Amino acid sequence: MQISTHVSLADVEKSNTAIRKGIKNTLPPEYLENAKHVAKLYDQIYEHFAGDVYINSFFRSEKLNKVIGGSSTSQHCFGQAIDIEGKNGVTNKQVLDYARTLDFDQVISEFQDAKGEPQWVHISRKLQGNRGQVLKAVKKSGKTTYVKF
Repeated sequence: MQISTHVSLADVEKSNTAIRKGIKNTLPPEYLENAKHVAKLYDQIYEHFAGDVYINSFFRSEKLNKVIGGSSTSQHCFGQAIDIEGKNGVTNKQVLDYARTLDFDQVISEFQDAKGEPQWVHISRKLQGNRGQVLKAVKKSGKTTYVKF
């Protein structure tokens, strides 16, 4: 089932960690509209980069989120967030820069290297009340924190 032009329900629920650990990662029906709404952002990014991006992570069930050490308030758990990476010469920094031009709740540069290249880009959007926050994830004393970017 397609939920947007370039995102299927299978894309939303796909998780290599869930597969490896035997964890069910099924999007609850009450979060389908959230997923459709944020998938439209992915469509814009996908089209801007002519398909040279991919979804690293989308929905996470509560059990999967615990296994990977995610925040209990992660928007991934509500189908409101996607982690995206560039491919075929599209850098994550380019994805980040373009994502910042869209209508979003949060754009997060996840764990930048010395050159400022994020390992991946987190983008989220809610049905209403988007904050337009641009953040970067950093490790401080072994714990992930988010600071304004």
